[in-house]
Amino acid sequence: MMLRVALSWIVWPLGIASVLTSVLFFADVNDPRSITDTTQRTFLVALVVLLLIELLLPYRRDWRVRGDRDIWRDLGHFVLYGIGGTIAQFAFVAAVVTLVAPLALPSLWPTQAPLFVQVLLVLVLGDFFEYWLHRVSHAVPVLWRVHAIHHMPTRLHMLKAGRHHILYFPLRALVVWIPLVLIGAPPELVVWQFVGIVLTGNIDHANIDFRIPRFMHRLLVTPHFHRIHHSADAKEGNSNFGVMLPFWDMLFGTHVDPAKTEVRAMGIEGDPIPHRFLRELVWPFGRR
Repeated sequence: MMLRVALSWIVWPLGIASVLTSVLFFADVNDPRSITDTTQRTFLVALVVLLLIELLLPYRRDWRVRGDRDIWRDLGHFVLYGIGGTIAQFAFVAAVVTLVAPLALPSLWPTQAPLFVQVLLVLVLGDFFEYWLHRVSHAVPVLWRVHAIHHMPTRLHMLKAGRHHILYFPLRALVVWIPLVLIGAPPELVVWQFVGIVLTGNIDHANIDFRIPRFMHRLLVTPHFHRIHHSADAKEGNSNFGVMLPFWDMLFGTHVDPAKTEVRAMGIEGDPIPHRFLRELVWPFGRR
C-alpha cells in the first residue's frame, strides 16, 4: 500500500522530467528535426511505460485499455495525426518562412535574449494561441465538427491522446505557428511548441491515479485539470482549454478548479459521430 501511494506521488513529476531531460540531452536545440525526432522516440518509450503503470495504478478500472472497443480507431488517429502531422509540420513552417521572407516584416522577437528565455517565450505565446484555438473549436460549429472526435471517448487512457482529426493540424498551423513566425520566432524554436504539447498533453490523458499537490494545478495543466475538459457535462466540458498553462483559463474566466471538481462521465452527450474510422474522418464534411 505504501509503495502504491509513493508511486502515485512520483509518477507525474518523474514522467514530465524524464521526457524533458531526454529531449534536452539527446536533441540539438538548433536542429528542429533533431528536437522533434528525439521527442517522438522519447514519447514512444514513455507511452509503453505509462501504459504499464496504468495497469498497476489505474485512476478508474473501467477506463482500462482492455475491453476498449475504440482502440483500433484510436491507434489509427494516433498514426495519422501524430506522425503524419509532425512530418507535415516541418514543410509547413518552412513554407511560411519562405513566403514571409520577401515581405521583410519587422521582427518583434528578442533574438539577443538567452536561448532558454526564447524557448520559454515560444511555449507561453504558443499556449496562448492554443488556448484560443481550443476555445473557438468548441464555440464555432464547423470547427467543433473537426475537434469533436477528440471528445468522443467515454474513457481516458494514454492512447486517447492522439485522437485528433487530421484537419486539426492545419488549424493549429494557422492559429498557432503562423502567428509565431510572423512575429519573428525562429523556425527552430517554433518546434518547441510541439515539444510542450507532447510533455503535457499526452500524459494528461493517462488513466493513472496521480497524486499531485493542489498548487500544481494552478501552475501547469495536469491530468486532473484536463479530465474536467473531457466531461460529458457541457458546462464542465466547455472549460479548462489550456494545453500547458491553466493561467489563460483563470484569466479569461473558463477555469474549473480540479481540486473542487470530480468528473463522473466522459464523452459527448448524444454522440452523433459514427464509430467507424473512415466515417469519423469524413463526418466533419457531412450534413450539419
